[in-house]
Amino acid sequence: MTNTILITEQTLNEEQFKNACEDLQNDEVKILSIRDCKLTFAKLKNILKLVESSESLLQLCLCVGIITDQRRIDLLCRTIKANRSLHALFIHGNSIGDAGMKKIAKTLLHHPTIASLDVGDCDLSDDSIETICNLLPPHGKKSGLIDLTMSSNQKITEQGWIKLSVSMAASSCLQELYLDYNMIGDLAASSMLVGLASHSQLQVLDLEGTCITDRFAELLLFLIENYPTKLLKINLEENNIKYRLLKSIKSSLLDVETESELSEQLDNASSVKSSPIYSNETSDAEPETTDETTETEVQTIEIKANPTSKNTSPKKKGQRKSKLEDTTKSSDSLWNGDELIEITEPPLISAIPTFKHFTGVNLGQKVSVSSGRGTLPEQDHSDEELKEVKQDSLC
Repeated sequence: MTNTILITEQTLNEEQFKNACEDLQNDEVKILSIRDCKLTFAKLKNILKLVESSESLLQLCLCVGIITDQRRIDLLCRTIKANRSLHALFIHGNSIGDAGMKKIAKTLLHHPTIASLDVGDCDLSDDSIETICNLLPPHGKKSGLIDLTMSSNQKITEQGWIKLSVSMAASSCLQELYLDYNMIGDLAASSMLVGLASHSQLQVLDLEGTCITDRFAELLLFLIENYPTKLLKINLEENNIKYRLLKSIKSSLLDVETESELSEQLDNASSVKSSPIYSNETSDAEPETTDETTETEVQTIEIKANPTSKNTSPKKKGQRKSKLEDTTKSSDSLWNGDELIEITEPPLISAIPTFKHFTGVNLGQKVSVSSGRGTLPEQDHSDEELKEVKQDSLC
Protein backbone atom coordinates (compact mmCIF):
# COMPACT_ATOMS: atom_id res chain seq x y z
CA MET A 1 0.00 0.00 0.00
CA THR A 2 1.37 3.41 -0.98
CA ASN A 3 0.36 7.07 -0.93
CA THR A 4 1.85 7.71 -4.40
CA ILE A 5 1.44 5.84 -7.69
CA LEU A 6 4.01 6.74 -10.35
CA ILE A 7 3.84 5.04 -13.75
CA THR A 8 6.12 6.45 -16.45
CA GLU A 9 7.53 5.57 -19.89
CA GLN A 10 6.27 2.03 -20.12
CA THR A 11 3.41 -0.15 -21.21
CA LEU A 12 1.07 -0.76 -18.30
CA ASN A 13 0.85 -4.55 -17.90
CA GLU A 14 -1.88 -6.48 -16.14
CA GLU A 15 -0.05 -6.80 -12.82
CA GLN A 16 0.76 -3.08 -12.61
CA PHE A 17 -2.78 -2.20 -13.59
CA LYS A 18 -4.21 -4.52 -10.91
CA ASN A 19 -1.93 -3.11 -8.17
CA ALA A 20 -2.81 0.47 -9.09
CA CYS A 21 -6.53 -0.27 -8.94
CA GLU A 22 -6.20 -1.99 -5.55
CA ASP A 23 -4.33 0.99 -4.09
CA LEU A 24 -6.96 3.39 -5.40
CA GLN A 25 -9.76 1.24 -3.96
CA ASN A 26 -8.15 1.41 -0.52
CA ASP A 27 -8.58 5.19 -0.81
CA GLU A 28 -5.22 6.13 0.66
CA VAL A 29 -3.49 7.31 -2.53
CA LYS A 30 -2.70 11.05 -2.55
CA ILE A 31 -0.80 11.34 -5.85
CA LEU A 32 -1.55 9.47 -9.09
CA SER A 33 0.93 10.15 -11.91
CA ILE A 34 0.74 8.41 -15.29
CA ARG A 35 3.23 9.86 -17.77
CA ASP A 36 4.16 8.86 -21.33
CA CYS A 37 2.62 5.40 -21.03
CA LYS A 38 0.88 3.16 -23.50
CA LEU A 39 -2.49 2.89 -21.85
CA THR A 40 -5.61 1.54 -23.49
CA PHE A 41 -8.85 3.46 -23.27
CA ALA A 42 -10.46 0.65 -21.22
CA LYS A 43 -7.71 0.69 -18.57
CA LEU A 44 -7.75 4.49 -18.41
CA LYS A 45 -11.52 4.42 -17.95
CA ASN A 46 -11.27 1.94 -15.06
CA ILE A 47 -8.58 3.97 -13.34
CA LEU A 48 -10.46 7.27 -13.69
CA LYS A 49 -13.63 5.60 -12.42
CA LEU A 50 -11.84 4.93 -9.15
CA VAL A 51 -10.57 8.53 -9.12
CA GLU A 52 -14.16 9.79 -9.28
CA SER A 53 -15.02 8.20 -5.93
CA SER A 54 -11.66 8.84 -4.24
CA GLU A 55 -11.67 11.04 -1.14
CA SER A 56 -7.91 10.98 -0.53
CA LEU A 57 -6.48 11.83 -3.96
CA LEU A 58 -5.02 15.35 -4.10
CA GLN A 59 -2.98 15.41 -7.31
CA LEU A 60 -3.81 13.84 -10.70
CA CYS A 61 -1.09 13.82 -13.38
CA LEU A 62 -1.94 12.53 -16.86
CA CYS A 63 1.00 13.92 -18.83
CA VAL A 64 2.53 13.34 -22.27
CA GLY A 65 0.30 11.38 -24.59
CA ILE A 66 -2.36 10.17 -22.12
CA ILE A 67 -5.24 12.45 -23.21
CA THR A 68 -4.92 11.98 -26.95
CA ASP A 69 -8.44 12.31 -28.42
CA GLN A 70 -11.92 13.67 -27.80
CA ARG A 71 -13.14 10.55 -25.99
CA ARG A 72 -10.40 10.79 -23.40
CA ILE A 73 -11.05 14.51 -22.96
CA ASP A 74 -14.72 13.74 -22.23
CA LEU A 75 -13.66 10.97 -19.85
CA LEU A 76 -11.39 13.37 -17.98
CA CYS A 77 -14.15 16.01 -17.74
CA ARG A 78 -16.53 13.44 -16.27
CA THR A 79 -13.92 12.43 -13.69
CA ILE A 80 -13.28 16.04 -12.64
CA LYS A 81 -16.98 16.70 -12.32
CA ALA A 82 -17.54 13.69 -10.03
CA ASN A 83 -14.41 14.05 -7.88
CA ARG A 84 -14.34 16.45 -4.90
CA SER A 85 -10.89 15.83 -3.39
CA LEU A 86 -8.45 17.00 -6.07
CA HIS A 87 -6.31 20.10 -5.54
CA ALA A 88 -4.06 19.85 -8.62
CA LEU A 89 -4.54 18.74 -12.24
CA PHE A 90 -1.51 18.28 -14.52
CA ILE A 91 -2.14 17.42 -18.20
CA HIS A 92 1.12 18.71 -19.63
CA GLY A 93 2.12 17.44 -23.07
CA ASN A 94 -1.34 16.47 -24.37
CA SER A 95 -2.52 18.04 -27.65
CA ILE A 96 -5.97 18.93 -26.38
CA GLY A 97 -6.16 22.17 -28.41
CA ASP A 98 -8.50 25.11 -27.83
CA ALA A 99 -11.68 23.01 -28.02
CA GLY A 100 -10.44 20.55 -25.40
CA MET A 101 -9.22 23.39 -23.17
CA LYS A 102 -12.65 25.03 -23.30
CA LYS A 103 -14.36 21.82 -22.09
CA ILE A 104 -11.86 21.16 -19.33
CA ALA A 105 -11.92 24.79 -18.12
CA LYS A 106 -15.71 24.75 -17.94
CA THR A 107 -15.55 21.68 -15.70
CA LEU A 108 -12.77 23.17 -13.56
CA LEU A 109 -14.84 26.28 -13.00
CA HIS A 110 -17.27 24.24 -10.87
CA HIS A 111 -14.72 22.10 -9.02
CA PRO A 112 -14.50 23.29 -5.40
CA THR A 113 -10.80 22.72 -4.64
CA ILE A 114 -8.60 22.52 -7.76
CA ALA A 115 -6.22 25.51 -7.54
CA SER A 116 -3.16 24.23 -9.43
CA LEU A 117 -3.29 23.67 -13.21
CA ASP A 118 -0.62 22.60 -15.71
CA VAL A 119 -1.62 22.94 -19.39
CA GLY A 120 1.88 23.38 -20.75
CA ASP A 121 2.59 22.15 -24.31
CA CYS A 122 -1.11 21.53 -24.99
CA ASP A 123 -1.26 23.19 -28.43
CA LEU A 124 -3.16 26.23 -27.17
CA SER A 125 -3.66 29.56 -28.98
CA ASP A 126 -5.21 32.96 -28.22
CA ASP A 127 -8.66 31.36 -28.19
CA SER A 128 -7.78 29.55 -24.96
CA ILE A 129 -6.56 32.66 -23.13
CA GLU A 130 -9.99 34.03 -22.32
CA THR A 131 -11.07 30.59 -21.10
CA ILE A 132 -8.07 30.38 -18.76
CA CYS A 133 -8.57 33.97 -17.57
CA ASN A 134 -11.98 32.95 -16.23
CA LEU A 135 -10.22 30.54 -13.85
CA LEU A 136 -8.01 33.20 -12.24
CA PRO A 137 -10.44 35.14 -9.99
CA PRO A 138 -12.38 33.50 -7.14
CA HIS A 139 -15.97 32.43 -7.77
CA GLY A 140 -18.08 32.50 -4.62
CA LYS A 141 -16.53 30.12 -2.09
CA LYS A 142 -14.24 28.64 -4.74
CA SER A 143 -10.70 30.03 -4.83
CA GLY A 144 -9.12 31.10 -8.08
CA LEU A 145 -6.03 29.41 -9.49
CA ILE A 146 -2.95 29.76 -7.29
CA ASP A 147 -0.49 27.91 -9.52
CA LEU A 148 -0.66 28.06 -13.36
CA THR A 149 1.72 26.51 -15.92
CA MET A 150 1.39 27.38 -19.62
CA SER A 151 4.85 26.50 -20.90
CA SER A 152 5.55 25.91 -24.61
CA ASN A 153 2.23 27.04 -26.07
CA GLN A 154 3.87 28.98 -28.89
CA LYS A 155 0.67 29.59 -30.85
CA ILE A 156 -0.32 32.21 -28.29
CA THR A 157 0.61 35.65 -29.61
CA GLU A 158 1.71 38.85 -27.91
CA GLN A 159 -1.90 40.02 -27.87
CA GLY A 160 -2.97 36.88 -26.00
CA TRP A 161 -0.31 37.34 -23.32
CA ILE A 162 -1.34 40.96 -22.82
CA LYS A 163 -4.93 39.79 -22.21
CA LEU A 164 -3.62 37.39 -19.56
CA SER A 165 -1.71 40.27 -17.95
CA VAL A 166 -4.83 42.43 -17.82
CA SER A 167 -6.74 39.61 -16.16
CA MET A 168 -3.96 39.13 -13.60
CA ALA A 169 -3.96 42.84 -12.74
CA ALA A 170 -7.76 43.03 -12.42
CA SER A 171 -8.42 40.09 -10.12
CA SER A 172 -6.09 37.20 -9.53
CA CYS A 173 -5.04 34.83 -6.76
CA LEU A 174 -2.00 33.59 -8.70
CA GLN A 175 1.12 33.05 -6.65
CA GLU A 176 3.17 31.05 -9.17
CA LEU A 177 3.14 31.50 -12.97
CA TYR A 178 5.27 29.45 -15.40
CA LEU A 179 5.35 30.79 -18.99
CA ASP A 180 8.74 29.47 -20.15
CA TYR A 181 9.46 28.85 -23.84
CA ASN A 182 6.66 31.02 -25.26
CA MET A 183 6.84 33.90 -27.78
CA ILE A 184 6.07 36.64 -25.26
CA GLY A 185 8.46 39.52 -25.97
CA ASP A 186 9.19 42.76 -24.10
CA LEU A 187 5.81 44.43 -24.57
CA ALA A 188 3.67 41.58 -23.22
CA ALA A 189 6.14 40.79 -20.44
CA SER A 190 6.21 44.44 -19.40
CA SER A 191 2.42 44.50 -19.20
CA MET A 192 2.67 41.82 -16.48
CA LEU A 193 4.74 44.23 -14.39
CA VAL A 194 1.77 46.59 -14.18
CA GLY A 195 -0.14 43.89 -12.32
CA LEU A 196 2.86 43.24 -10.06
CA ALA A 197 3.02 46.92 -9.15
CA SER A 198 -0.65 47.04 -8.12
CA HIS A 199 -1.94 44.32 -5.82
CA SER A 200 -0.70 41.09 -7.39
CA GLN A 201 -0.01 38.11 -5.12
CA LEU A 202 2.55 36.69 -7.56
CA GLN A 203 5.70 35.36 -5.90
CA VAL A 204 7.25 33.15 -8.62
CA LEU A 205 7.48 34.05 -12.34
CA ASP A 206 9.20 31.85 -14.94
CA LEU A 207 10.08 33.68 -18.18
CA GLU A 208 12.88 31.42 -19.38
CA GLY A 209 13.34 31.55 -23.15
CA THR A 210 10.52 34.04 -23.82
CA CYS A 211 12.27 36.46 -26.24
CA ILE A 212 12.69 39.30 -23.73
CA THR A 213 15.61 41.76 -23.66
CA ASP A 214 17.26 44.47 -21.58
CA ARG A 215 14.23 46.72 -22.03
CA PHE A 216 12.07 44.43 -19.92
CA ALA A 217 14.90 43.74 -17.44
CA GLU A 218 15.37 47.47 -16.79
CA LEU A 219 11.65 47.92 -16.11
CA LEU A 220 11.66 44.91 -13.78
CA LEU A 221 14.62 46.29 -11.84
CA PHE A 222 12.90 49.69 -11.58
CA LEU A 223 9.80 47.97 -10.18
CA ILE A 224 11.65 45.92 -7.58
CA GLU A 225 13.76 48.83 -6.34
CA ASN A 226 10.99 51.43 -6.11
CA TYR A 227 7.68 49.68 -5.42
CA PRO A 228 6.53 47.05 -2.93
CA THR A 229 5.99 43.66 -4.52
CA LYS A 230 5.63 40.08 -3.31
CA LEU A 231 7.78 38.73 -6.14
CA LEU A 232 10.54 36.53 -4.69
CA LYS A 233 11.81 34.46 -7.63
CA ILE A 234 12.01 35.08 -11.37
CA ASN A 235 13.68 32.96 -14.06
CA LEU A 236 15.15 35.00 -16.93
CA GLU A 237 17.52 32.42 -18.40
CA GLU A 238 17.99 31.98 -22.15
CA ASN A 239 17.03 35.58 -22.94
CA ASN A 240 19.07 38.40 -24.48
CA ILE A 241 19.72 40.21 -21.17
CA LYS A 242 23.04 41.59 -19.99
CA TYR A 243 24.71 39.93 -17.06
CA ARG A 244 24.91 43.23 -15.17
CA LEU A 245 21.11 43.58 -15.18
CA LEU A 246 20.59 39.95 -14.21
CA LYS A 247 22.95 40.37 -11.26
CA SER A 248 21.23 43.55 -10.09
CA ILE A 249 17.78 41.94 -10.31
CA LYS A 250 18.96 38.91 -8.35
CA SER A 251 20.50 41.11 -5.65
CA SER A 252 17.33 43.20 -5.33
CA LEU A 253 15.14 40.11 -5.06
CA LEU A 254 17.39 38.72 -2.32
CA ASP A 255 16.98 41.97 -0.37
CA VAL A 256 13.19 41.76 -0.73
CA GLU A 257 13.18 38.14 0.43
CA THR A 258 15.40 38.95 3.42
CA GLU A 259 13.14 41.84 4.47
CA SER A 260 10.08 39.60 4.09
CA GLU A 261 11.61 36.86 6.23
CA LEU A 262 12.74 39.38 8.87
CA SER A 263 9.29 40.96 9.01
CA GLU A 264 7.71 37.54 9.40
CA GLN A 265 10.10 36.62 12.21
CA LEU A 266 9.38 39.87 14.04
CA ASP A 267 5.65 39.33 13.68
CA ASN A 268 5.97 35.79 15.05
CA ALA A 269 8.12 36.97 17.96
CA SER A 270 5.68 39.75 18.78
CA SER A 271 2.71 37.39 18.73
CA VAL A 272 4.50 34.92 21.03
CA LYS A 273 5.47 37.58 23.57
CA SER A 274 1.99 39.06 23.66
CA SER A 275 0.25 35.72 24.13
CA PRO A 276 -1.10 34.91 27.64
CA ILE A 277 0.67 31.55 27.62
CA TYR A 278 4.04 33.22 27.18
CA SER A 279 3.35 35.68 29.99
CA ASN A 280 2.23 33.00 32.45
CA GLU A 281 5.24 30.83 31.76
CA THR A 282 7.59 33.75 32.28
CA SER A 283 5.99 34.85 35.55
CA ASP A 284 6.00 31.30 36.87
CA ALA A 285 9.60 30.74 35.92
CA GLU A 286 11.00 33.84 37.66
CA PRO A 287 10.33 32.86 41.31
CA GLU A 288 11.69 29.37 40.63
CA THR A 289 14.94 30.84 39.32
CA THR A 290 15.18 33.16 42.34
CA ASP A 291 14.65 30.29 44.78
CA GLU A 292 17.32 28.16 43.13
CA THR A 293 19.81 31.05 43.19
CA THR A 294 19.14 31.78 46.87
CA GLU A 295 19.50 28.13 47.78
CA THR A 296 22.81 27.89 45.96
CA GLU A 297 24.19 30.97 47.70
CA VAL A 298 23.20 29.63 51.11
CA GLN A 299 24.93 26.34 50.44
CA THR A 300 28.04 28.14 49.27
CA ILE A 301 28.08 30.26 52.42
CA GLU A 302 27.77 27.19 54.62
CA ILE A 303 30.73 25.55 52.96
CA LYS A 304 33.02 28.60 53.18
CA ALA A 305 32.11 29.69 56.72
CA ASN A 306 34.73 29.17 59.45
CA PRO A 307 33.04 27.40 62.40
CA THR A 308 35.90 28.19 64.79
CA SER A 309 36.01 31.95 64.22
CA LYS A 310 34.17 34.40 66.41
CA ASN A 311 31.80 37.03 64.98
CA THR A 312 32.30 35.71 61.43
CA SER A 313 29.82 37.09 58.86
CA PRO A 314 29.33 35.41 55.47
CA LYS A 315 30.84 37.18 52.47
CA LYS A 316 28.21 38.13 49.93
CA LYS A 317 28.62 37.00 46.32
CA GLY A 318 30.15 39.63 44.06
CA GLN A 319 31.36 41.85 46.96
CA ARG A 320 35.06 42.69 46.95
CA LYS A 321 37.13 44.12 49.87
CA SER A 322 40.07 46.49 49.76
CA LYS A 323 43.61 45.21 50.33
CA LEU A 324 43.89 47.16 53.60
CA GLU A 325 40.72 45.59 54.96
CA ASP A 326 41.90 42.11 53.99
CA THR A 327 45.25 42.69 55.71
CA THR A 328 43.66 43.85 58.96
CA LYS A 329 41.28 40.92 58.94
CA SER A 330 44.11 38.47 58.46
CA SER A 331 46.19 39.97 61.28
CA ASP A 332 43.30 39.88 63.70
CA SER A 333 42.64 36.30 62.89
CA LEU A 334 46.20 35.44 63.95
CA TRP A 335 45.89 36.99 67.39
CA ASN A 336 42.71 37.98 69.17
CA GLY A 337 43.50 39.10 72.70
CA ASP A 338 44.66 36.14 74.73
CA GLU A 339 43.21 33.48 72.39
CA LEU A 340 45.04 31.72 69.55
CA ILE A 341 42.86 31.48 66.41
CA GLU A 342 43.44 28.82 63.74
CA ILE A 343 43.62 30.22 60.19
CA THR A 344 41.67 28.17 57.63
CA GLU A 345 42.38 30.44 54.61
CA PRO A 346 45.91 31.71 53.86
CA PRO A 347 46.08 35.49 54.44
CA LEU A 348 48.40 37.87 52.63
CA ILE A 349 52.08 37.09 53.19
CA SER A 350 52.73 40.57 54.64
CA ALA A 351 50.25 39.83 57.44
CA ILE A 352 51.85 36.52 58.50
CA PRO A 353 54.17 36.78 61.57
CA THR A 354 57.16 34.65 60.44
CA PHE A 355 60.14 33.68 62.58
CA LYS A 356 62.28 36.64 61.50
CA HIS A 357 59.61 39.07 62.76
CA PHE A 358 60.29 37.91 66.33
CA THR A 359 64.11 38.09 66.12
CA GLY A 360 65.48 40.29 68.86
CA VAL A 361 62.21 40.40 70.78
CA ASN A 362 62.76 39.17 74.33
CA LEU A 363 59.55 37.53 75.44
CA GLY A 364 61.20 35.09 77.82
CA GLN A 365 60.00 32.15 75.72
CA LYS A 366 60.94 30.54 72.46
CA VAL A 367 58.86 31.16 69.38
CA SER A 368 57.72 27.97 67.63
CA VAL A 369 57.56 28.03 63.84
CA SER A 370 55.38 25.72 61.72
CA SER A 371 55.12 25.85 57.90
CA GLY A 372 56.41 29.43 57.83
CA ARG A 373 53.84 30.69 60.35
CA GLY A 374 54.74 31.77 63.89
CA THR A 375 52.75 30.80 66.99
CA LEU A 376 52.99 32.81 70.20
CA PRO A 377 53.66 31.19 73.59
CA GLU A 378 50.76 30.07 75.69
CA GLN A 379 51.82 32.02 78.90
CA ASP A 380 50.67 35.54 79.67
CA HIS A 381 52.72 38.65 78.75
CA SER A 382 52.43 42.34 79.28
CA ASP A 383 50.15 44.42 77.08
CA GLU A 384 53.04 46.54 75.80
CA GLU A 385 55.02 43.49 74.65
CA LEU A 386 52.06 42.02 72.89
CA LYS A 387 51.33 45.35 71.18
CA GLU A 388 54.91 45.52 69.84
CA VAL A 389 54.66 42.01 68.41
CA LYS A 390 51.39 42.79 66.72
CA GLN A 391 52.74 45.97 65.13
CA ASP A 392 55.76 44.07 63.82
CA SER A 393 53.50 41.55 62.20
CA LEU A 394 51.79 44.30 60.21
CA CYS A 395 55.02 45.66 58.75
